[in-house]
Amino acid sequence: MGTPGKAKTSCTACGCTIAFVVSLCTFLYIVIFTNSCARMFGTETYPLKSANRFDPFVGIEEVRQRVGKEARLVSVEASYVRSDGTMDLTATYKPAPNVTYVFVTPLDKAPDNAPPIGAGRKPGDVWIQEVRVSCYQPGQFRSVMRMSVGSTTKYQYHNEGMDLSRGTATMGTLVPDIGPPKVSTAELWKMAAEKGAPKDAVARITFDKNGYELSITGLPNRVELGSDGKLR
Repeated sequence: MGTPGKAKTSCTACGCTIAFVVSLCTFLYIVIFTNSCARMFGTETYPLKSANRFDPFVGIEEVRQRVGKEARLVSVEASYVRSDGTMDLTATYKPAPNVTYVFVTPLDKAPDNAPPIGAGRKPGDVWIQEVRVSCYQPGQFRSVMRMSVGSTTKYQYHNEGMDLSRGTATMGTLVPDIGPPKVSTAELWKMAAEKGAPKDAVARITFDKNGYELSITGLPNRVELGSDGKLR
C-alpha cells in the first residue's frame, strides 16, 4: 500500500502536466486559428530557421525566398547584433532585437486604374511595389486595422518570426539590387572589437547602396565601410 504523501505528490505532478498540455494546446489552437484568418486578409508571417541565432546577412536569402525572386534588395537594418554576428530574436529584453529588410519588386501588370503615359506617367516608368520584411520575436501578438472606402477590417495574429508587408503599387524607377554582402556581420564586429568595443555589447548594423555601418549606442566604436566592403 502506497503512502498518502507519495500519492498526493504523484497527483499534483500529473495535474500540472495536464494543465501544461491543455494550456499549450489552447495556445497553439489560438495561434493557428488567428493566423489562418489573418492570411485570408493578406497577412504574411513565416517561421525562421534559427530565431535564436539569426544572422541578418545570411538570412537575406531566407527572406528573399518569401518576397519573390524578382525582388531587389534595397537595405538591411539590424538592431542588437551580438559579437559573433548573430541575433537572439527570442530575447525578451526591451527594446528587443529586430531586423528590417526593404525590397522593391516589379509588378507583372499595372493596376486597373493605372494612368496612361502623359497623364502623370513617364515612358520609362515601371510599376513597382515596396516590400518590408520585419524579423522579430516569434509569438508576438499583433492587431491590424485596414480602412478602405466604406469599410474597416480589424483582425489579430501572432508573428511567427518573419512578417511581410507589401505596399501599394506605384510608378517609378526599378533600382538595382545592392547584391550580397561583401563582409559578414562577424567581420564587422571584429573590426569594432579592434577599436575597443566590448564583446558583451550588442550593435546596430546597416547595409545599403552606400555601404556598411556598425554602431553601438553610447560608445564611439563605429565601423564604416564603403559599398566595396573597404574602410572609408
